[in-house]
Amino acid sequence: MKGPRRWDCRCWAAWGAVTDVYPFKRDEHGLPNPAAGVAARTMNGMSGGGAFDEEGNLVGVIATGVGDEHSFVSLFWPAIYTPLEPKWPPLLAGSGTSLAALARTGFCTIRNLDDVIPFTAEDGTTMISISADP
Repeated sequence: MKGPRRWDCRCWAAWGAVTDVYPFKRDEHGLPNPAAGVAARTMNGMSGGGAFDEEGNLVGVIATGVGDEHSFVSLFWPAIYTPLEPKWPPLLAGSGTSLAALARTGFCTIRNLDDVIPFTAEDGTTMISISADP
């Protein structure tokens, strides 16, 4: 087959106001990281899709509530403190860093980074919280 190939697909979107904020975690099993409840009905196939704020910034992924009038978003903030072993640029290769460290040194930009609060739980686990204040 020559030339471009046409792909038929359907794109779904849902939107709604944030109704609940879980700065530490929603629960132990379903959403053990920072999350937000949203008054939005999500459809099958939307789970794992991007969740954006009103300015178009990617803030998390659709996690649960598919088919319900209320959905939950797992927020990305814990990922910015996950240890990384970059392969490029060579300056950082093998140095062991995180997205937060890269942002603080000017290699990338993360808006509202100061609202992300890493802390150590009683069991020694590093946890992440976000400021619940708008």
